[in-house]
Amino acid sequence: EICGGEGEGGSAAIIQGLISTENGEMVSAAQAMINASLPEYPLMIMTEDNGAFAFPDNPLAYDYDITVAKDGDDVNGVSTLDLVLIQKHILGLRLLDSPYKVIAADANGDQKISGSDLVQIRKLILGVTASFPDNTSWRFVDADETFSSIYNPWPFTELINLGSLNHNMMNEDFVGVKIGDVNGNVKANSRPLPEVRSAGTLTFEVADRAVKAGEEFSVAFSSENFEDVQGYQMTLAHAGLKAKQVRGEGIDITSANVAIFDGYLTMSWNGDQPTSSDEVLFSIDFVAGKDIRISDALAINSRQTVAEAYISESLSTYDIALTTDGIANTTITNTVFALHQNQPNPFVEETAISFTLPEANEATIKIMDVTGKLIMKITDLYEQGYNEISIRSDEIQTSGVIYYQLESGKHVATKKMIIIE
Repeated sequence: EICGGEGEGGSAAIIQGLISTENGEMVSAAQAMINASLPEYPLMIMTEDNGAFAFPDNPLAYDYDITVAKDGDDVNGVSTLDLVLIQKHILGLRLLDSPYKVIAADANGDQKISGSDLVQIRKLILGVTASFPDNTSWRFVDADETFSSIYNPWPFTELINLGSLNHNMMNEDFVGVKIGDVNGNVKANSRPLPEVRSAGTLTFEVADRAVKAGEEFSVAFSSENFEDVQGYQMTLAHAGLKAKQVRGEGIDITSANVAIFDGYLTMSWNGDQPTSSDEVLFSIDFVAGKDIRISDALAINSRQTVAEAYISESLSTYDIALTTDGIANTTITNTVFALHQNQPNPFVEETAISFTLPEANEATIKIMDVTGKLIMKITDLYEQGYNEISIRSDEIQTSGVIYYQLESGKHVATKKMIIIE
């Protein structure tokens, strides 16, 4: 009732719409902008978890353009699984089945899908780059777009033009496309995602021994259950050792599949076809910085690149573990990811939220109301095993039922708690 509209004698109209992914996930923190040849324009609004935008009081008889933009957090939803799917599309083995997935695969924005897109996506996964150099992290397509071809959706419409506005326009919707994410697992808003359960564990095996400071040596990685692995990614910590290079043996690994940092390296590999090998898969050359055992130096985690593997034609997601001489690495196997119930609950002034991490890693605690609106966010580095943080009611400034969510690597868990006034 604020702007009249058609049939009501009003001189202005409302323009509104929704922004969602192809899968119907509403996109938050997207910047919707409206422009016109009027001095008060352009106007901008940021979407919340409901993905909605609305511009009231737009004078009639003018032309309006609506666009949506969002950039940053480029790695959100992007993994080696996307590389597996894009490569299958390039080779014609399994074509991407929607124009939005094809748009997402075009990482470098050249309106085609090729090996250069794979290179840019892999650099992002490995942590070599933090963003796509030739594209924004999101693209937004007019929801009324009619594509002439699923496999060649370019050019597509990213601007909605409303000529000579004469009534309320209530359905000016956009489809958000997360660049690099072709399997649709992007976290588009702050609402909790369903927890993804591992279908099994891919185990890498190395031989254990003591090494001396200054010693140059090679560690061979093999696996008894590498059959049907179509791709994997991981972070390998190597405390006390300096990595020099990774050499592919049973599988084709080059410098493009690896990024070496101080104290850890990242890997991302995928093959054209399922690979089976009971021999050495790859080797890593190290220099010891101190006297140490290999088993004490090496650990697989998700510090930079989430550790996971993709198995068989179904591309089931597996965890990754490391064993030394058949003894499981304790960083992986002895501790599980868990979010515990806050204590006390309900609470009046203060409560403790505790959680367990399978390895030392960055973790984020989010506090949300029942609608999913973010109230509070805490991100920090936490130790392997048990961790605890305290939350005060005066920091939250609400009462009743609220939710708290823990995110670390690929793990997500959500619980609810109650604040009493």
